[in-house]
Amino acid sequence: MELIKESKIYNKNLSTISVPIYTETDVIVPDVKPDIAKIIHSNVRTSIESANVNGNKVTFELLAEASVIYLGDDDKVRSVQTSHNFRQTVEAKENLDEAKFSSNIKGQHLECILINSRKLGLRLSAQLEVNFYAKEVIEYVTDIVEEGTQKKRKTMSTCFNNFLGADGLVTKNILEVPVGKPSVSEILDIEATAEPGEAKAAGNKVLVKGDLSVRALYLGDDETINILENVFPISEIVSIDSDIENESDVFSKLSVDRLHCLVSTDSDGENRVISVDAYLKAYFTQKVTFDFERLDDVFSVKKDIAVTRMVTSLPKTRVEKEDVITISDVLNPDCPITNVADLKISTTVMSDEVLDGKLSLRGEANVSALYLNTADNSMGSAYKAIPFEKMIYVGECEAPDVRLEAVKPIYNINIAGEIEFSFNIKVDITEVGEAEFDYLTDIDYAECEEERDNRPYALRIYYAKDGDSIWSIAKKYRVSVGTLVCENGESLAAGQKIIIQG
Repeated sequence: MELIKESKIYNKNLSTISVPIYTETDVIVPDVKPDIAKIIHSNVRTSIESANVNGNKVTFELLAEASVIYLGDDDKVRSVQTSHNFRQTVEAKENLDEAKFSSNIKGQHLECILINSRKLGLRLSAQLEVNFYAKEVIEYVTDIVEEGTQKKRKTMSTCFNNFLGADGLVTKNILEVPVGKPSVSEILDIEATAEPGEAKAAGNKVLVKGDLSVRALYLGDDETINILENVFPISEIVSIDSDIENESDVFSKLSVDRLHCLVSTDSDGENRVISVDAYLKAYFTQKVTFDFERLDDVFSVKKDIAVTRMVTSLPKTRVEKEDVITISDVLNPDCPITNVADLKISTTVMSDEVLDGKLSLRGEANVSALYLNTADNSMGSAYKAIPFEKMIYVGECEAPDVRLEAVKPIYNINIAGEIEFSFNIKVDITEVGEAEFDYLTDIDYAECEEERDNRPYALRIYYAKDGDSIWSIAKKYRVSVGTLVCENGESLAAGQKIIIQG
C-alpha cells in the first residue's frame, strides 16, 4: 500500500494579549541650563530592550526615552532629555518551550508635570501587545495506490494573512547642516517615521525596502531655532523564523523603536553633522491561500483497512476591507508664527458597532503642532481633539478588528496666522474566523485482514434508509461504487430496494 501525502505549514496564532504599561520618573534640569518657566512640548519613545522567559511568563525590559522642550526663565528655548528603564511581565496561556511570540508598543502618551522650576515629573502610559504563535504542520493523505480501493475525494480552500515573523534592523544616516544655517549648539528634539516599500524573500531572509523620514529640531550657535529634515532609503536584509516558499504577497510593516543622534564636526571643525542611528522593527505577513484536495474516505473491496482521521481548525479571513476618512481643520496658535516644526496625529477608536451589515465607526483624532516664530525666535504648541464618524458597509461581519492610521498630513500657515491641515485616516477592517478541517493522516491494513475474493459469492437486497448514500452502502458491503451505481442508478431514496452483487 502506497500513500501519497502533502503538507501545509503556517504560523498558528495561539493568543493575543494586550496589557497596559505605566511608569513614572523625574527629570532634573542640569545646572548649566536655565530654570523652567513654561513647558512647550514633550515627546517619548518606548522600546523593548529584551524579553526573558520563565515558565509561562515573559518579562520585558523596556526603555522610555523622553525629551521636553521648555521656555527658560531667561526667555530662551531649551530642552532636557532623560531615559528610564522599567519592566512589564506578561503571563501566557501557552507552553513557551514550544510557542514563540512577537511584541510591539502602541498608543504611547506622556504626561509632563512641572513640579518646580528645576524638576519635572514624567508619566508614561501605553499598551504592550504580545502575539503568541507556533508553527503548525498539517500533513494529509491525497491519494492511495492499492488494488481494489474505492476513494472519496473532497476539496476545501481557505485564505488568511499568515504572520511570518519579525526582526530588528539598524540604519545609520547623516544629517548635514546646509550652508546658510547656523552650526548646532543643542538638539532640541528629533523624530523619525518609517514607510515600508516592497519586501523580497528568499528562504528565511527578507530584503526590506522603504523610506526613513527624519526631522531634527536644533538650537543654533546663534541661539536661533532651526529645522533639519531628510528622507533616507532603507534597504536591509533581515532573518525571520519562517522559510518562505512563495515569495509573492509578502508585506512588511516598519516601526521606529529608538533614535540615537550624535553631533560631530565637519572638515572646518564646526558642529554641522548629526549622525542618526535608527533602530527599527520589521513585521512580515503573507497572504496565503491553502487549497486542500484530499482523500475524504477510502475502503477496499478486497481487504479490511483502517483510516486515521484528524480534525483541526484553520484561520479564515471572512472580511477584509479598507476605507478612508478625510479630515480638514485649523489650529489656532496663541502667537504669530512663521513655521511649523512638527505636526503629530494620533487616532483612537471610540466605538465600532455592526448593525444590518453596516459598521458604525466613531473615533477621535488628536492633532498637535509645534510651531516657530523666527522673528522673535519663540516657540509654542497647539492641540485639538477632532471627533469623527463614518458608516461603512461590511456585509456579514460580526466582530471586526478595526485599526486606524493617519496618513498623508498636509499643512500650511494661512493669512490669518492659523495652521490649516488635512489628512486621511486609513481604516483597515478585518474579521478572521475559523474553518474546520478534517483529513486523513494515515491508512493501513486492519489487524484482522480478510481477503474479499475468498468470501462466497452472494446477492443481497438492501432497503435504503434516511441518511444513506451510494458511498455509505458501498463501503458497508465492500463493493465498488461503480458496480452499485450500475445495478441501481445514481439516485437514492429512503425505502428504495438496492441490489448488491457480492
